[in-house]
Amino acid sequence: MGSDMVGYETTTVLTTDGVKSGVIDADTAYFFDDSTFVYMRGVNMVIHTDEGAVRATVTADQGRYEQRSQQMHAQGNVVLIMPGQNRRVESGELYYNPVNDQIWSDSLTTYGHDGEVTRGTCFRSDLEFQNYEVCNIRGSADVGG
Repeated sequence: MGSDMVGYETTTVLTTDGVKSGVIDADTAYFFDDSTFVYMRGVNMVIHTDEGAVRATVTADQGRYEQRSQQMHAQGNVVLIMPGQNRRVESGELYYNPVNDQIWSDSLTTYGHDGEVTRGTCFRSDLEFQNYEVCNIRGSADVGG
């Protein structure tokens, strides 16, 4: 990749109104002078609650982070774990928008919660899982949230 700068073992701190809301660690990050996107390999992301507790973790083979909006697009063997809610999402890709706390995937997705596993062709949710959707469900459905 012909980038303008390459960083190894990088850490990016995400903030919301000056408060740390997450951290992205990457094995390698590629920066471009004419772009606000950072392309990363070996991605480990932690999203925090307003109180600083771990809200969710995401691991992926690679990712694209948009510095201005702080949106993330994780790709390749993506696993989202929400330890406090006993939830797990696995997909080939996962998008995260911190402005409205939305996550989604337009790829095959496996969603697990309290022992129930649901598979579908896409997935959308808020980070509280108050409103979520698994498209074209295959398997059991976690309808109680």
